[in-house]
Amino acid sequence: MNTSANSLSELRIAGVVTPLGPFGFSTREDGWMLGFHVNPWRLLDGPLNFTELRVTKPMPMEQIDAAKAGLAATSVVSLLIRDLEPTERGTHIARLEEVAVLNTSDHEMEAAAAELRLPVALHTETLGMLRLDRRINIFEGEVTYLGRSVQLSIPAVHNSSEVDAGALSVAIQLVANLSHVDRAATQFAASRLTQLKNDSWLEENENDVSEREFQQRLVLAVIEAEADGGISLFYDDGNLFFGHSIDVRGVVTGEFYEASISG
Repeated sequence: MNTSANSLSELRIAGVVTPLGPFGFSTREDGWMLGFHVNPWRLLDGPLNFTELRVTKPMPMEQIDAAKAGLAATSVVSLLIRDLEPTERGTHIARLEEVAVLNTSDHEMEAAAAELRLPVALHTETLGMLRLDRRINIFEGEVTYLGRSVQLSIPAVHNSSEVDAGALSVAIQLVANLSHVDRAATQFAASRLTQLKNDSWLEENENDVSEREFQQRLVLAVIEAEADGGISLFYDDGNLFFGHSIDVRGVVTGEFYEASISG
């Protein structure tokens, strides 16, 4: 075994790749990186650790897709890592040295992986059926508003398959008052973005748009609720900004502080 100074921080662990799966990203300091999370994980022969571990490795961009192939979502993997450290959020980070196949069956880890593959659905009286997207830890559903389907997003409790009770309460309040909140959100967006439309986004031979017309062209597509009372409403822009989404952020009582173009 190599006993150099660098090897002293190397550890062999087993873990379950989270449903998000592996991904590539770039940083100014390290360039392109492979990244993924494991949860649960453990030092070999140690107890299961149910805190999220983010693992990264610098590599050329053209090698990332091949590296991702061995790290399928919800698969059980053996990893050689170094520089394992806790974070202020109660999670961990580490650098990847290599990925290997487990030589023996790990029944506890396999059971944890199997549980992550199970669908999670929650039936609510007011919001209907909500289904958990484990990749992003969000419960998703649909509500009908003005004859159209609107997507609803509510966060799950971190490292859990349970809906965040505070966010669920906010979502129920939001949907119950959606007409009022929608009207306030579109008025706010119009007051903030109409001038931008007329200054920079008019098509050839298109007349200036009034705030009233701006508001009327917005179509609600997605609503998101947070436990702290925060909400986001995403609108189809009615071709005001060539098909971009308009994101309006505020609180569930109908006060808003930000309107922006996204997508």
